[in-house]
Amino acid sequence: MKRKILFTFIIYLALLGGCSQEQTFEDFFHTTMDKMHKGEKNYSYSLIHRK
Repeated sequence: MKRKILFTFIIYLALLGGCSQEQTFEDFFHTTMDKMHKGEKNYSYSLIHRK
């Protein structure tokens, strides 16, 4: 019984640690653009910020 509880606790900590890093939309956008234009030269893009 202790082993099962310990295993569940370890899994919970791993999931909590993996999900705790929040990614902003700006980071997501730049990462996606870099992946889309990988290997291209002189490409440009911008993220328009409106309030």
